[in-house]
Amino acid sequence: MSTATNHAIYICIRKLWKLRFCALFCIIPLILTVLVWQNTDTLSTHYTTIATTTTSTLYRSPIGRFLPSPTPKMYMNHHQHPPFSNNHTKLILYWTSLFDDPTFDIGFGTSPFTHCPVSNCFTTTNRSLFNQSDIVLFHGRSMTMSDLPAQRWMDQLFVFNLQEPPVFTYLNLKLFDDFFNATMTYHRGADVVYPYAVIAPGVQEGAVPEYESRTSAASWVASHCDSQSHREDYVKRLQHHLQVDTFGACGSLTSCPGDTPGAGARVAGCYQRLAHTHFFHLAFENSLCEDYITEKFWTALQVGLVPVVMGPGRDSYLRVAPPDSFIHVDDFPGPEQLAAYLFTLMHDPPSYANYFAWRGRFKVQHAANVKCDLCAFAHQQHARPRKTVRISHVWGRDTQCTEPENGW
Repeated sequence: MSTATNHAIYICIRKLWKLRFCALFCIIPLILTVLVWQNTDTLSTHYTTIATTTTSTLYRSPIGRFLPSPTPKMYMNHHQHPPFSNNHTKLILYWTSLFDDPTFDIGFGTSPFTHCPVSNCFTTTNRSLFNQSDIVLFHGRSMTMSDLPAQRWMDQLFVFNLQEPPVFTYLNLKLFDDFFNATMTYHRGADVVYPYAVIAPGVQEGAVPEYESRTSAASWVASHCDSQSHREDYVKRLQHHLQVDTFGACGSLTSCPGDTPGAGARVAGCYQRLAHTHFFHLAFENSLCEDYITEKFWTALQVGLVPVVMGPGRDSYLRVAPPDSFIHVDDFPGPEQLAAYLFTLMHDPPSYANYFAWRGRFKVQHAANVKCDLCAFAHQQHARPRKTVRISHVWGRDTQCTEPENGW
């Protein structure tokens, strides 16, 4: 060989010797990574996603590979969870409280379900029973990103619960898309419908206060004064044409409490007094969201006031209210025309009385049978395909609520 050739071979050998560290620290780990990926094809069957209605994001499995999984980050176990008992009792775990109520307004143990058609359920707040729970219940206003389960079993159901409207949810719902498997809300499309009240066949308790005793036109009780519905603006306009007595934090009168949490009994007593002195009650919701009809409407019906409603569209009320029992603001071009109609009714006893004809055929029940529905739902799930909920859509402000036109 020539001197030049020998020199070239010498240079190559020296470079290869210098690259021995690359082979050790780069090539070998690369080979190991390929082997790990091959192994994860088998192992990943234990960490898979529930069938989803939207595109799942990617999260790291316990072995390091990224796999589809519901948000927020958690480990998915493909196996079924251990049973709570041998008699098919369904365990419902309250992961959060309902505001300050740890019982979720349902109760603990088996006693809440004693009189239910399906009664084999048990409720608890004991998180050590998480692995055995069939349903994990989260209150949308009480949960936080920093306090969530670290894993979930394939057959567990995470249920979103809320009776507040989307406007006042305060969660970044997109972070929870595909996290929940079901909803328990007032919306008619919820998996477990949880309304403020319902009507049932029967006779409404209590007599309607006498027509002659009523001397004032309308009442309004509220404590949320800067609302998405702009109800406070409508009331001010209406007061230019009709007497409206306002109570609570948003009003000038203080003999009745506002619609604040925990004031239910006092509000009911207030409404009963108002029914003896007023013809109408403004059951104006703070948000214009589909199916959002709260206790202010139902309580007015019970005590013998004619509710004038602002909230979801007329169709939402027609689906749940007794026939010919309310007056909707959407039926009038503005407050002036509504005031004229109410004034006419005040001086027409037969027409006014027609708004109470329903009381001989229907009754309002505030204690909706949600606890029984929840237990029945827990037992029905074994026969249903698994799903996840795109909560930002089914509970999003832009999809479930409308902005007021303020054309009045």
